[in-house]
Amino acid sequence: MAFTNLIASLLIASCVPLSATACESTQEVPKNEQHIQRFDRHATLAPAEGKDHTAPERIVAETPNGSLRLEVDSALREVEVLASFKVDGLDVADAERRAATTKLFAERHSDGTVVVQVVFPGQRMARDLADVTVRVPTGGDSTLKTTNGAVVTRGTAGVLKIVSRNGSVDVERHAGDIDARTDNGTIELDAIGGGVQARTANGAITVSLADGNDAAIDIESRNGSVSLSLGHDYDGRILARTVAGAVSLADPAKRAVIPEQGRTSITVELGSGLGESHVRTSNGQISIEARAR
Repeated sequence: MAFTNLIASLLIASCVPLSATACESTQEVPKNEQHIQRFDRHATLAPAEGKDHTAPERIVAETPNGSLRLEVDSALREVEVLASFKVDGLDVADAERRAATTKLFAERHSDGTVVVQVVFPGQRMARDLADVTVRVPTGGDSTLKTTNGAVVTRGTAGVLKIVSRNGSVDVERHAGDIDARTDNGTIELDAIGGGVQARTANGAITVSLADGNDAAIDIESRNGSVSLSLGHDYDGRILARTVAGAVSLADPAKRAVIPEQGRTSITVELGSGLGESHVRTSNGQISIEARAR
């Protein structure tokens, strides 16, 4: 089902589906934010029918304004979703009404996908915010999207797609391919065990591949520095180009062959040098590290 149709179907519901349990707690409103309502909502979903908690969980999660966090915790037996809300209003009564009708949807679809969606009532106000954390026993292919906020993942696996219009991306220990994009924000990818695509229009990009990972890399920042760290046994060819900035290589083990190098570009070959990867920035320096064993 297309994601837009999926959201439309969720809006028909009036509460968290029966497959989940939910609770709510309200916090005291600060005096300097008289119209703001702050509260948490929580949902849990049992494993898909016929599967145990060790089966990879595919997550599709979106929040219009706020952060998204996806964590893998092998001690869990079900999916946990926690959302911390801040809801505005024209006055106290309006804020209370809007808070009461703000929705956290957490639903498992027929294909096993867990869909997490935040919906604010009526026209969203500027200070409406929802920080969402999803915790799963085992990570699978997932898509995380936020219009305005950071995206963070820890210990995930599978194919991971991250989209943020205005926010940073922070991924640590991902065993699989990743496609991370933000219009305005930094991207930090650490201990990545698969292929990497990373794009930002404005911000630095830092990528560190796990040892044993020779997958293709395609990194681009229009305005920001790029740092790439390769495993001690990396095998491939890196083409790095910048329009305005310096390019450097750290190779303590002296494994690299450099067939081409200029002030703003370098070609680095490691091992057989068969696979080709690209690193680009229009305005910023590029640093490459080939780690020693």
